[in-house]
Amino acid sequence: MTRIGPTEPGDAAFELHITANTAHLHLVRGFVHESAMCLGCPAPVAEDLIRAVDEACQNVIRYAYGGNCGRTITVTLGKRDNHVIACIIDTAPPIDPAALEPRPLDTMQPGGLGVHVIRACVDEVSLDRAEGGGNCLRLTKRIG
Repeated sequence: MTRIGPTEPGDAAFELHITANTAHLHLVRGFVHESAMCLGCPAPVAEDLIRAVDEACQNVIRYAYGGNCGRTITVTLGKRDNHVIACIIDTAPPIDPAALEPRPLDTMQPGGLGVHVIRACVDEVSLDRAEGGGNCLRLTKRIG
């Protein structure tokens, strides 16, 4: 885990780089937990962030990268005012923002529930192009 300098007074940010492999997701969960605690998040907020970031990283590995591979996922966690912001950054081709729309729950098909999990755990989800290519999924959660 790397602590990166504050971007604004009172802000703090942490960064983790992992190889895209489901065997490394425990590192992501530990990173989010430790960073959230350092940022002053209550345990329920930290737990929601862990679930959402873990699910997002699984989706990057499974769908954006097509499985375990040697490519990188970067996870950042920072605090701005009364919000914690997690960013999951990949180097995959651009993802259509429509992919963030959850599938209907009344359809019987395997998979596809990750977006529901993510949206249930955080207050705001946005998808942008990452600097230098790739995608940046931004998850925002109110602290109080």
